[in-house]
Amino acid sequence: MKQGVCNVLLPTRQAMHQAPGKIRSGEI
Repeated sequence: MKQGVCNVLLPTRQAMHQAPGKIRSGEI
């Protein structure tokens, strides 16, 4: 999977439900 697509497709729901630190790190 691409990091850009994951950061743009599930950055609002998965990010808010998970942790903003993981999305900034690019782990999701």
